[in-house]
Amino acid sequence: MTMLRCRNIDTWAWVLVVLTNYVLFVLAAASASTEDQHCATSTSAGTCNPAPRRCGLYLARSTIPHSGLGVFTGIPHDVGSSVAPPEIAHQIILRFADVDGRHASGGYLHSLLHDYTWQPSVTGGAFEAEALESLIPGLGMAANSFLPLVNARSVMGSIDSAGVNANKKGPGSGAFSSYHGITYVAERPMEAGAEIFVDYGDSYFRDREHVYGMLPLAPEFQRADEMMGALWEALPSPLRDGHVDIGPEWQKAWSVIRKEFVNDERVRNALPASVTELRSAANMGTPHQFLRGDNPRTLDWLEDNGFCMDHLDVNTSHIPHAGRGAFAKRPFANGETIHPMPLLQIPRWALNLYQDRNGEDYVVTGRQLLINYCIGHKDSSVLLFPYSSTANFINHAGKNANAKLVWADSTSEPMGYHNQQWMNESAENLLEQRRAGLLMLLVATRDIAEGEEVSIDYGPEWEQAWLRHQTHWHSQDLEKTAAEFNQSEEHIRTIFEESYPPNVGTACHYRFRGTQDEEDVETKLIFHIDSNSGILEGDNALHVTLDPEVLEQFHEKLPLIEQHALAWVDHGGRSTMNGEHLRPCTVLARHPNFNGTTDDMYTVRMYNSGSLDVIPPHVELYVRNIPRRAIVFVDRAGMSDQHQSGAFRQEIGFPDADAMWPNGWKNINEGNNI
Repeated sequence: MTMLRCRNIDTWAWVLVVLTNYVLFVLAAASASTEDQHCATSTSAGTCNPAPRRCGLYLARSTIPHSGLGVFTGIPHDVGSSVAPPEIAHQIILRFADVDGRHASGGYLHSLLHDYTWQPSVTGGAFEAEALESLIPGLGMAANSFLPLVNARSVMGSIDSAGVNANKKGPGSGAFSSYHGITYVAERPMEAGAEIFVDYGDSYFRDREHVYGMLPLAPEFQRADEMMGALWEALPSPLRDGHVDIGPEWQKAWSVIRKEFVNDERVRNALPASVTELRSAANMGTPHQFLRGDNPRTLDWLEDNGFCMDHLDVNTSHIPHAGRGAFAKRPFANGETIHPMPLLQIPRWALNLYQDRNGEDYVVTGRQLLINYCIGHKDSSVLLFPYSSTANFINHAGKNANAKLVWADSTSEPMGYHNQQWMNESAENLLEQRRAGLLMLLVATRDIAEGEEVSIDYGPEWEQAWLRHQTHWHSQDLEKTAAEFNQSEEHIRTIFEESYPPNVGTACHYRFRGTQDEEDVETKLIFHIDSNSGILEGDNALHVTLDPEVLEQFHEKLPLIEQHALAWVDHGGRSTMNGEHLRPCTVLARHPNFNGTTDDMYTVRMYNSGSLDVIPPHVELYVRNIPRRAIVFVDRAGMSDQHQSGAFRQEIGFPDADAMWPNGWKNINEGNNI
């Protein structure tokens, strides 16, 4: 942890004395302004009833200086409550050819997209491929991270196929992500208007100093708070009590102190730059003061300066082969803005998949599934990914569409976010931009009723590509995927029953905290194996007969391996059910649940996944009393629908593509096939 180094303690004490003498002569500071409250109605006693708010989630300018957009809650939240609609997740497969020591992908690892991805364990996607990253639209991309005030965390959703394409027989199989229901819940109480902050981790910012500069992080804010506390305690009581205020005439002295006596630049940036902000920094803490008192925003400010991101709900689409869709949570009039669509610019080649050919050359073998969720033009190397909440669920309905995408402008968006000048840039210059700055709006093209599915027209290029795909699609009698088993399999088979197909496996949510954790360990070596009854676990064991060969393997290992049996515990907080605690497991026994529910309980053997909660190599770890909800089916690497040969891949277009797409971005022609 980076710490402040003062030249010596005596010098710092001298600084406090000098500053005290300065501020004893200051004038009163400006009083804080009071927020006006608008009344919808008044009670008989004359008190105000605030007007009801329709929106639970806003997109607006972040309270973090120079950080673009942020996400704000429109309603208060208690710890554990969901703060945003359930979201989809995309798995980005890192399959590149390595040619002369460089990645032949030519784009992804250096594209802006790479700055928005998460570890695949967050979404439960770690089993999808040998190397991959996860993308989570909504809060996973639009919410900022301010580590001292993180107030929301993600919870893994489900891996399923939305009830369609059983056994891969439909043309839509492999055409949409199977990772759904990613939710964000409050980690601390939130008041209405608070900005939602998620945890990017210290390393994200420390590795990107060229983007964020010397941004103070949690350790630096902690040290700055310690300094402010010491300073405030050293001041005379009239200053602390507010009878004498610190005026701007002493700014020069404070600036010298920050510059000369605080050596760590991040700590220096955590301290208030203005002497008039010392009181708020001491009373509220330097993280709150860093946000300039703008958090929380007022709801009136958010209504006037932001967009509602809470007008769409997610459910099973009425459109064949589409999976899930977006549905209106309230009525919309023709021409009304339904949803903001901030966009991330991506080079087209960054979504190519490559394969080595004899170690000397590489070939493009396919495209990432993510391209199906991007907006593009056939003559452009630019793809645009919409990343606002629920934006990825808006499906194609052709001539029956009830909405359309339009470019934002100064008259239609109050945030001042959309960079109109980028529309005049070349594709190459646009893709060199290291931040997002484009915005489209989803607008109703007719009146839309509450509960109606909202759809757009993806354009003639997409329509023709889908028709060709349907025409040439052949039903494939392939094994069921993990997504299908997760929807249909109520009881998990043990290793002694009929085996599952080789393309799927089981994984269990479990936090390994060591075999000597008193909270978990009830007994050791509780399993007994014999040829008559198999694996026993008290009176509730599932009695099976072991195959002699299997039994012999067990007996051979028993003297050599230290075995531990632990009870399954949901630790709460950063829940065991999160994706980072999902690890491979094999199911050994199934037991009835004696707690009054019909759910089965299971005994499993746990294995390591990545570097988290590592089980020592000399330990075989068995865990008992695992509930069915803690076991999921996962596809083995490269075996899910996403990897299916011939799966549909086509970016979203426009009915009037040439009019909507800037001419400077159309840089692909017959002589320049990117």
